[in-house]
Amino acid sequence: MSNREGEAIESVVEMLSALAQARKAMRETERDIRSALSKVDRGGDVASALIDMHPEESRHKVNDSLVHLDHCRHDMRVKLFALALEGGMTVDELSGVWGISLDLAARIAKEARGQGRQDRPGRPRRPDRPNRK
Repeated sequence: MSNREGEAIESVVEMLSALAQARKAMRETERDIRSALSKVDRGGDVASALIDMHPEESRHKVNDSLVHLDHCRHDMRVKLFALALEGGMTVDELSGVWGISLDLAARIAKEARGQGRQDRPGRPRRPDRPNRK
């Protein structure tokens, strides 16, 4: 196995871990929301029940896990694209295999070839925005 293949496999494993973390954060948030609704069903008021579930904390957990997942997914795609390009696949073929636009596939391929952005500064997703007050 080549070093590049090892890195690609490692990125897939990291992606699986990020998926599990995101799933856990969403399950915990779902549990908290169901608990709040149960309090309302037992006669509690809606505002108190929702405040008691600490929505800001839940939101941050879910959003942080989704941002991490997005970064892992991107890293994995770049590494897998590098392997596929090295193996002779075209950007057009990769676009079809991954079900993404040709433009996005070209950008990922550019990065995979070392010609694109290697880090992702300034690319926060909406969930990563600070709380607006």
